[in-house]
Amino acid sequence: MFNNTTNIVEHLKFKKKNIIRLIYFAIFFLWVIGYFLIKKIEGSNAEANLYFTFGFVFTLVSLITAKFIPNDRESTLNFCKFGMLGYVLYTILFEILIFVAFAGGDGQGSNTAIVLRTVCGYSRAIIPLGLILWQAKKWIFMSGLRKGKTKTIEHLKRHGNDGMN
Repeated sequence: MFNNTTNIVEHLKFKKKNIIRLIYFAIFFLWVIGYFLIKKIEGSNAEANLYFTFGFVFTLVSLITAKFIPNDRESTLNFCKFGMLGYVLYTILFEILIFVAFAGGDGQGSNTAIVLRTVCGYSRAIIPLGLILWQAKKWIFMSGLRKGKTKTIEHLKRHGNDGMN
């Protein structure tokens, strides 16, 4: 008699999941754009492969952490999402600046272009390495390394999951 064929809650959950999937796709798309910008502007396959590898390792470590530490999954995935987005946008910004420096100067030899390439090259490795180590910090804490078992158990009893301190 009163048959409701639409379920508004399920519809909203589906919509939210699609938005999250779209955000991850957009980050992946920007990551690929950054890869090709490095290859095109700097003309360096090594730099582009370094960028791709570090981004992939950070994403992989984040996904493994989210899989095996379920009580901190939401925080881990948000950190992965915003960390990767920041890294990609930072790289794209630097590639635009390097392109402008090449166009405005005499190409490879201008001081501005050399400084920008050097800073971008170092940060392309340091930023994701820091992000990877930040995610790995959760593994050290949760596995109880650097603490005895009793200290770890007491700490978890007192603090629970209050920010992985």
